[in-house]
Amino acid sequence: MINLSNIDLISVNCVDPENSVRALLYSSKDIEFGSLKLFAHYKPNNITDNIEFIEIPKQTHQTMNWFHLNELPKHIDNEFMLSIHADGFVINADKWLPEFLQYDYIGAPWPALDWCSKNRVGNGGFVLKSKKFMNVEQTLPNTNAHNDVLVTNTYFDYFTYHGCSYAPVEVAAKFSLEHAVPECEYDLQNTFGFHGKLHEQALSKIKLLENYD
Repeated sequence: MINLSNIDLISVNCVDPENSVRALLYSSKDIEFGSLKLFAHYKPNNITDNIEFIEIPKQTHQTMNWFHLNELPKHIDNEFMLSIHADGFVINADKWLPEFLQYDYIGAPWPALDWCSKNRVGNGGFVLKSKKFMNVEQTLPNTNAHNDVLVTNTYFDYFTYHGCSYAPVEVAAKFSLEHAVPECEYDLQNTFGFHGKLHEQALSKIKLLENYD
């Protein structure tokens, strides 16, 4: 088992919490995390004793950013949080690198596009954040924007001013992939985790959760 006891593994799911249970269990089968936490609007029948259930109001795309900024940090006990989903979770525990913990934010890198011109790291569907980063998040004004775009680009200068660091693209590509990017080939055998349904490889990984209880 890989010891990552300084990381809380969490999933927020107000659509199908049962699938988040499967993602939490699959992600932790070869890793000892500090805790496993599920945030959902009801307690799913397949939840196990090692997963802490935190009941929350049913979230929408419009309210989710507010939840991430204001409520989620209150429940993080350890130095880092790894947030996963049913379409983004740990797939290769042996690809974990201690280097990942040198940064306050790391997610799958994005292609070079105008809306992520300040920072291409990255996607919030499978993301590692430090407690320090989340404390800075709590000082942001609430908007309906996607949390990952907000904290990686809109307020990029604000986070760096407060001493938060983002992983470089080359490191982020070893952590997770969502899109094909120029810096590496899209190969989910070479990453710790992934996010999204844009590629056949990703869809095959999502199928791993079927009946994983």
